[in-house]
Amino acid sequence: GISYTSVSAMFADSIPDGDRSAYFTQRQITQLLGNTVGPTVAYIMFTTLGDVWTKQECAEVMQAGQILSIPALLLLHFIKDDYCMKQTDEENQSCDEENPTTTESERDDMLTSDDEVEDIPLILHNAELSTSPSSPQTKTSSFLCIPGRRIVPVFVVTADVLGGLAAGMSVRYFPIFFLENLKMRPDQVQIIFIVTMLSMAITSRVVQWVSTRIGRLQITLLMKYSGVSMLFAMIYTFNQGRSYKVICVLFILRTSLMNGPGALTRSVVMDHVPTEERAKWSSLESVNMFSWAGSAALGGILVDMKGILFNFKTTALCQLIATIPLILALTFGSVKNENELGHGNENELEDDAIIDTDNNSSSDNSDGSNTN
Repeated sequence: GISYTSVSAMFADSIPDGDRSAYFTQRQITQLLGNTVGPTVAYIMFTTLGDVWTKQECAEVMQAGQILSIPALLLLHFIKDDYCMKQTDEENQSCDEENPTTTESERDDMLTSDDEVEDIPLILHNAELSTSPSSPQTKTSSFLCIPGRRIVPVFVVTADVLGGLAAGMSVRYFPIFFLENLKMRPDQVQIIFIVTMLSMAITSRVVQWVSTRIGRLQITLLMKYSGVSMLFAMIYTFNQGRSYKVICVLFILRTSLMNGPGALTRSVVMDHVPTEERAKWSSLESVNMFSWAGSAALGGILVDMKGILFNFKTTALCQLIATIPLILALTFGSVKNENELGHGNENELEDDAIIDTDNNSSSDNSDGSNTN
């Protein structure tokens, strides 16, 4: 959790604008594929040591998991941000050399030209709108005391935190549900988790591809609503006494749909905050992970009071509520189209070229008038 913030910020800084959802998705897929190692090792150990739920065997499985995490910790010693800073400086220098900015005096001279007085303000206005990708292009008006440029990241992060709290209420109790309610063996549960991780990896890639067609937040909302529907379907099929296989399929679909767009929302946040603030916003994602502990305790209280199915129902309702900030972000914020982010520099070059052309035309017209 301590390293998550800085690693995520450096990762976002190392990715060109317009490509973050693809790289964030690839990172999520890599993590999911790595997460399949845990259930695989657990499956092997349960089948080898004994396919029963005992404290001794569960403790040995947990010890093996901690040992496997040591190589990942060692890799942190080799992570540096020198490349990110060097790359940023070179890009800024290149942009300064290729796209010289127009000074205030030059703009005043341009605006005093009689022939171009009607066209130049529009050109300058368009050039000013073509800001760098690190400066979010959001609406200037505020909403609920939130500045316009903060609307999208604030609501997207709020949705992620609320969704994490809702998921934490039940995620720790699914193994118990499989054990006590569905009477499944430990090795069967590990197989379910392995298949779920692989399904999430596939879903993440498909969702990222679809997001380039319809939008990142739009596909996120669609996946969230579909995932909540699968959770309600799980509860219904269990009450109807259906086979545990049907319930497990619904669980896999539910988990894949709910977690598939995770990389997309993180890329949206990183695209809408300045570079120097990315570490701060990434820290909110780590808060999202740690909040599972508190919400899991709340889930335990609900299980003791009303049962595990009531906990699942509450989770589904809370996950529905967690989608409201995403709707607000789309309604009152200006969400960047990722397909256009990569062309920001090209647009700036075109605007600068137009201004240079108009400057030359103004200069020629002025020389011509002086000659006459």
